[in-house]
Amino acid sequence: MSGFDSNTTPDSWAPGTTAHGRQNEDRDRTFRWRRAPERPTASPDHVHVWRIDLDSNAQPTNVLEALLCGEERARAARFVHAPHRRRFAVRRAALRTILGRYLSTQPANLCFVAGAHGKPALAGAAASSGIRFSVSHSDRLALIAVAHSREVGVDIERMRSAIPLHDIARRFFSPAEAQALLSLPAEDQPPAFFRCWCSKEACVKALGVGLAAGEDVLKDWTGGFGRWSMSALDIDVGFVAMLAVEGRDCRLAVFRYQPTGMPEVD
Repeated sequence: MSGFDSNTTPDSWAPGTTAHGRQNEDRDRTFRWRRAPERPTASPDHVHVWRIDLDSNAQPTNVLEALLCGEERARAARFVHAPHRRRFAVRRAALRTILGRYLSTQPANLCFVAGAHGKPALAGAAASSGIRFSVSHSDRLALIAVAHSREVGVDIERMRSAIPLHDIARRFFSPAEAQALLSLPAEDQPPAFFRCWCSKEACVKALGVGLAAGEDVLKDWTGGFGRWSMSALDIDVGFVAMLAVEGRDCRLAVFRYQPTGMPEVD
């Protein structure tokens, strides 16, 4: 995959472009979710994004939950609806499995710690590995971004029509961004809104400040986003996703997640 482009402006949220202003047809020729290597390697000049279909995992729920720690199993048990509990288990088991592949560690042996605003990080023996990660999910899909020695944030949203996007844009977007959004035809405003929103969410996640603490960051695209490289991610119809990576000169590779021992058809 090609690298990132930091030249992100309000105009780039217009329909028919990525966050970089590239045309969709050019993006479609190059953006392909690939079969993942059995032993992926994290390096400072690469970032990987893994796509997880939370509803296609054939592993029994008890097998998934066996990979989780006690706190994660307790969180899973609090879900009222079984499908939601299973999606949570799939997502957490996938995170442990993916990070375990990079670290050559059994998934169940990994430990995590949360920052002041909830940003997760590796703990214990893996804390010094240099690996950074970010997780996002919406509906039936999840994304896990993995980087080395640089902060990373990813956000995915299922586009919804029944939201007050004008009110949200006026609160969280810069005046230029809000004006650019409102100047679009009505049918083009929802996808443009979600592209802009996901970009800001991805940066807030990378910063680790939390949405409430990051309200000023969300409003000010130019005051601190110069350190971030952005990439739009093609996910599926009805979804929007963005990736934020600290620094420049980083190459992107995107993988389909497949549980260990399960066959995959290209």
